[in-house]
Amino acid sequence: MVGEIKTLVLGASGYLGTVIYDHFKSRHPTYGTYMNSKSGTLVHLDVRDRNQVRGLLKDVKPDTLIVCTGITDVELCEENRELAFETNVIGIENIVSSYTGKLVYFSTDFVFDGEKGCYAEEDKMNPINYYGKTKAEAENIITGSSADYLIARVAALYGGAFENGKFVSWCKSKLAGGEEVKAITNYIRSPTYVLDIPPAIEKLVESSAAGVYHVAGPDRLSSYDMAKVIARKMGASAGLVKPISDVEYATKARRPRDATLNTQKIKDIGVTMTSFEDGADRLLSRQVNGL
Repeated sequence: MVGEIKTLVLGASGYLGTVIYDHFKSRHPTYGTYMNSKSGTLVHLDVRDRNQVRGLLKDVKPDTLIVCTGITDVELCEENRELAFETNVIGIENIVSSYTGKLVYFSTDFVFDGEKGCYAEEDKMNPINYYGKTKAEAENIITGSSADYLIARVAALYGGAFENGKFVSWCKSKLAGGEEVKAITNYIRSPTYVLDIPPAIEKLVESSAAGVYHVAGPDRLSSYDMAKVIARKMGASAGLVKPISDVEYATKARRPRDATLNTQKIKDIGVTMTSFEDGADRLLSRQVNGL
């Protein structure tokens, strides 16, 4: 990126926000906020409070505002719809009503119903769970605003320093202990190596990209497919990975069957995303070397 571009990352203490914040801070004056997990010089912000949002934006006056806030726990959103709406929708309303500059917002593959798969950016959103509905509504708020917006849809994130609790990390841990891994076969997504996202966003911002982009991995894989790759690379017994269907794994929130994202648009501007094979290699190498 050229010149001193002041960046503000909202939700900089979260899983995605952390890698975004660290990447931009290493290059430009960058400020960040947290909601529940205080870290370093981050300042507290509750996006549900419009006055707090306006006050912070007035003080920082960012050239680029990157929004990583929100509740991403699909089950929690289904169980506590009021909290999900206040955070994921009202929070975005508060932000866009207070800011008209370059706005980067992270959305999800769950804005689609999963009936088609390989969704392009212009395909119609039709979410089937409440999390997806809040993200779709947030997208509509942003696209109807006066902000110079960039919406980046991401999917099935893995990797990074705080991956504990994610499927890939859980799978590694179970297999390393010789335990059985039961993985669903009939939900297909585009697993995305989280460390690919910051440089991709930087390139998009640098090129003055606007609109909606799918910033996701190149593969179409189920959790079962991913578990098999991890087992093979760890040298674990293939028999430890057991296929199950969604029927055997009851959840309150429905999941789209095939939420995979078409990423040709970012390829056309020179953004390369890591394959799951290579991403698994990086994760397992880090585990062995203690990095």
